[in-house]
Amino acid sequence: MGGMKFVRYQCAHCGRRFEAEEKEIVECPGCFWTTSVKKQEETEAAEPAAGPSRLSDKTVQTARRAPFSFPDRLFSALAAAAAVGAVFILAPSIQNALKSRGLLSPPAGVQISPPMKQAPAGGERPPLERLSEEEKNILARRLEISADRAPSEEEQTILESRAPFQTGIVEKLPSQAWTLTHFKEMLAERERFYNVPLPGSYRGKLERLFTEKYLAADEAFKTGDLAAARDLWIESLAFPAYSKDIQKHRGVALTMLRPFINDTLSKIGAINSVLVERKIREKEQAARRSYEELFGLTRQKFWPEAAATVLTLDRALDQLENPGPLAGAPPPYPAAVSEVDAGIRATLQAISAPPSPAVSDLTPMRQDIQAKRRIIESFLPANLEASQALYRGAVDHLEKGAWQEAEKKLRQLELPLALYQDAQEKIKILKKLQEL
Repeated sequence: MGGMKFVRYQCAHCGRRFEAEEKEIVECPGCFWTTSVKKQEETEAAEPAAGPSRLSDKTVQTARRAPFSFPDRLFSALAAAAAVGAVFILAPSIQNALKSRGLLSPPAGVQISPPMKQAPAGGERPPLERLSEEEKNILARRLEISADRAPSEEEQTILESRAPFQTGIVEKLPSQAWTLTHFKEMLAERERFYNVPLPGSYRGKLERLFTEKYLAADEAFKTGDLAAARDLWIESLAFPAYSKDIQKHRGVALTMLRPFINDTLSKIGAINSVLVERKIREKEQAARRSYEELFGLTRQKFWPEAAATVLTLDRALDQLENPGPLAGAPPPYPAAVSEVDAGIRATLQAISAPPSPAVSDLTPMRQDIQAKRRIIESFLPANLEASQALYRGAVDHLEKGAWQEAEKKLRQLELPLALYQDAQEKIKILKKLQEL
């Protein structure tokens, strides 16, 4: 160790000055050339006044190897020719790959600017040379979205999709309405079962009550007058007295009429529920109409009107998810309820307060509306201008090599869909750069 002699050297290629052990062949630690390394005392004697000129970093990178010999030059020429041939052979597959990444044949209304030039930045930059050509092209890609563009195929699919709308209740009776024939057959069957024939005069009163009240209620229901139908069905339960003895009346007449009474009470309870929830169902129908209108607005590209319709739908769905405040109470029973037997009247009072309103299944429509909303809002001029400005700012940071600032802006992009997708691809590559 003590016998080693260290000498100061200077590289004529890159201008590097360094100290190393004296020997015949010395390698420059800067550019790794050997033929350009001379002792400093020799180079100072021959050095012009202006001093050595430093090469660019790019030249130093490409020159980090010994000078080409004739075989090296011949091999490099052959390799270059082979590479050119490979480009022509693989051109179709390269084009297909670029098309799949959106680099060729952009959607209507989306323009791709030429690749950006990488501007120098201070400090050490991430190793861009380790990215693939496809990744470099994605980072270099610039999109310009036209304000009057047509929806892309993917956007159009979302705008035209339809979500099921499951209402909380169907306005129908729990069973079919009785006919006069059905009513007469029921009375005859009950007489045989109990072996108690009803007097003809009493049977006639029951049949008149059925015709005047029950059948009239059925007609009112068919026309949609639910409150009138309910009140008439209540009046159809005000049976004439079978006997002055209330216990005999209940034990004979009401016992024999029990199937009819139970069925009619179920219809009255169902109508009470519908009447309580009528405001809710009206909201459901209004939401359904707004949903249908939305398709016409988007087809005609009436984007501000479509955005307003989406807001209306949102508010309607919020109310339908919590229908309690919309629910009211059914209309009061008619005065004729006092003529109904006390036992039946007690049941009528119990079913006058229906259970909590049934909640519609709004999840599919809610998801569909949110997907449509993103696309619709991306066509609003103010939103498009703001998104495009945010995107340009992100790309400007990319050109300066400010990767973290670019990623922050790219993550803020949510619309339009083309910019969002491009931003996500760029973010993925930026994360890779920061890990290299």
